[in-house]
Parts: sequence; C-alpha cells; structure tokens
Amino acid sequence: PVLADLPAERVVRFKSPGAVMEALESALDCKPSLRISAKRKPGKPNTLKLTAGHRFYIDRDYALVDAPNELLGCRTVQISHRTARADSSLGIIAKTPIRLFVAFAPEAAKTTWLKPQPGWKLYKRAALKTTMGSFGKVMDIHYLDIPKGENILFAGKLGNYVPVAIKPLSNVPAQDAFTFLSDHSMKAPLGLCAELTEQKNRRLVHLVNYRNDGPIDNVEIELRLPHGLKAKSVTLSSPEREEDITVDFKCKVNVVEFTVPRVDIYEIATVKMQ
Repeated sequence: PVLADLPAERVVRFKSPGAVMEALESALDCKPSLRISAKRKPGKPNTLKLTAGHRFYIDRDYALVDAPNELLGCRTVQISHRTARADSSLGIIAKTPIRLFVAFAPEAAKTTWLKPQPGWKLYKRAALKTTMGSFGKVMDIHYLDIPKGENILFAGKLGNYVPVAIKPLSNVPAQDAFTFLSDHSMKAPLGLCAELTEQKNRRLVHLVNYRNDGPIDNVEIELRLPHGLKAKSVTLSSPEREEDITVDFKCKVNVVEFTVPRVDIYEIATVKMQ
C-alpha cells in the first residue's frame, strides 16, 4: 500500500513470481549486473500418476485412500515433507497454461501446514481421503490456474501441503505440459543473499548463507563487467579457509560466468579484470 501513490512511470508491475526478472530488466532498461542460481538440494521431484495408495511424500508413508474420479490418473508430484517445512517453494515451468490441485490444512487446524494463499479457489470439500492422522484423514482440495512460463509457488512460506494433480488447460498432452524448475538450475534458494561491490580492476560478489540446514552447493554466477574489460581470474575466499581457491570461468561479451562449489556461511568471489 505504501507504494500505491508512486507515479505510473516509476512502477513496473508483474502478475506472477515468474515475471520478476522481466520486470527487473524493464525497470533497469538493461540486463542486471549480477545473476545467481543454485541447484535445489532435493533434486528432481518424483513425477507420477495419482492412484490409490500413492504416497504424498518421499520421506513419509502417508498415502491416498480416495480422490475425485476426474483427478485419479492425472500427473502429480511427490515432495519432501522435511524440506517443505524449511522451504515450501515449488517451481514449475508451464509450457501451456495448467491447473494445479492442492490440499491444504483445514481452516481450523493449528498445524505447521500451509493454508490457501490468495488466488486459490475451492474445488471440492472433503474430497481427499488419506491415511494421515487427525485432520489429514479428510481434506479439502483447492486449485490455482497457472499461466505459461516460469512460476514459483509458496516462495518464502514454511509448512506442508499435498500436491494432488496437475492438468493442462489446453490440448497439450499432460506429459508435455510442464516440468519442474529443479529439473534445471534454478534461482538461488531462500536464505542465500548476495552483494556486489567494486574496487580498482576487480569486482567482488559477497555470498552469505543464512540457512540453518547446511551449505548451499553449486551457486552459479553471471557477472557483467564494465565495457571493454574482461575477466583475468576468479578466486574464492572464506574465513573458514586459510587459502583462496581459484575457479574456472567462461567469458562472453562483457560477462563472466563461474560456479561457487559450496557456500557454508560466507564466501567472497573476486573477479580480477583487465
């Protein structure tokens, strides 16, 4: 609300989390100076068809007892119960508009489970029956229509939910309608922060890992350099090491790309230029 009175020419609006980079580039009127990505630790989600006995979590034995007939046989995905409690984000690349069906905790349930966020609509009440105890035995199903493109759901949220089914909203076959961001390198996970500073003939990328569940691996950096300069070397420094590490890098026009293998707590990537 405090931004509502800004002049229209000072604001770039976007409708979905997947459009953040496009909005940023529009505001900058150029590519950003720094891009960072990291592979999600859980790896590729387990995609399968929704059937009786289907386990909702890869690390729990909760299973499906019954669901609406029109959703049985649809593609769904297993997620990690443990990981979702630390970071519930689910990244989906929709190759066509899709509809995602999810079961959340009932409104009265005081649990670590997620509740429906704005935009979710009720599909059917008491439509999902599972082997979960107490409130999880019978759950309401909600749905959200997701546009084509990159979408990150539940970013910044902590808690569990049950992905029930994913259906394309077009004639595209279900197996070709979407994939998951964790099939590829994706944006840095919640808790990895970065700052770009500059000194004479070098730029420094400061990386801080605020997560409490261990290091963040394979952080990919794309750094734009001043016009006419190119990278001479890339070294990594950390207070946890006595010596710096030299890493390989690739040069493009005014851009250097490299990977930081591991960020425990604090890491500085120094790019020397010539």
